[in-house]
Amino acid sequence: MADSGPPKPELTLVELFKHEPPVIREKMERFWNKTKVFIPMTEIGSVTETSFKSIDQNDVNIRVYTPEGQGPFPAIVYYHGGGFVLCNLDTHDFVCRALCKFVEAVVISVEYRLAPEAKYPKGVEDCYAALCHVHDNAQKYNIDNSKIAVCGDSAGGNLSTVTCILAKERNGPKISFQGLLYPVTDFAFKKKKDAEDDGKPKHVSNALDRNAMNYFGRHYLTKRSEAFEPYASPIRADVSNLPPALIIVAELDVLRAEGIAYYEKLKEAGVDCKLIDVSGQDHGFLTVWPTPDPQVRETFEALFKAMKEALSVSPKANL
Repeated sequence: MADSGPPKPELTLVELFKHEPPVIREKMERFWNKTKVFIPMTEIGSVTETSFKSIDQNDVNIRVYTPEGQGPFPAIVYYHGGGFVLCNLDTHDFVCRALCKFVEAVVISVEYRLAPEAKYPKGVEDCYAALCHVHDNAQKYNIDNSKIAVCGDSAGGNLSTVTCILAKERNGPKISFQGLLYPVTDFAFKKKKDAEDDGKPKHVSNALDRNAMNYFGRHYLTKRSEAFEPYASPIRADVSNLPPALIIVAELDVLRAEGIAYYEKLKEAGVDCKLIDVSGQDHGFLTVWPTPDPQVRETFEALFKAMKEALSVSPKANL
């Protein structure tokens, strides 16, 4: 009898990154289309798609998740992960639906330009432009633009906090909170060796390793010196006066050390910041909701709670 469960990936992590990004995207899309049918859909008020013009008149697609109710609602601008090279609105649909329902906020998921077709800092500018667009179109999206958070995973965590830095430096929209899920913070890889030597269990990651990060860096950055720029490696930025933050890291993740280092940098700068270090988990563990894993569920619930408190949303939705 054929196995009726979710399919297994076509390639291992090592095999996957022997290919160029377009090939990987195609394989990931095929795998995701076969997998998502096994995951229950979180029901919300509505989901729509639109686009806006970025700083260089590039069209940026966004997906807008609106909760049930009248509004105006707080807003969460979500930047997906994928190493600045992979993923899209569909791959992070489940997470955005969960944030919308359980934080009771309008979630705007941003399809920023990917490398290598669009090198750094084009994706960065798309993400900041998305924040400005959402802020300036509060009535259109039925939001309270005094209550805007940013959130993202991995590369999206990088883009979330870099958007906060740009908003501060450019006197842009006020951001109430930043949710950073196992973020990339140091593209110069200064902390990667620390991650291997910090006494944590040695492992062969099924999610992310140093070779994968080198792959992403080669495609995202035009030259090595860009890895030391604050908009690529926010750990090198002036992070004073940034919004309150929640940083979530995973014990087995190659990015764990730099996530913790960024938390420490924010704390030293006087930023209200909380760290959640999840034992036994690897990179990308906050990908799908709902989840049968109680530890993953608990971490999601901590994220929802932090978002609600930062955006002053009274708890209503049942998990």
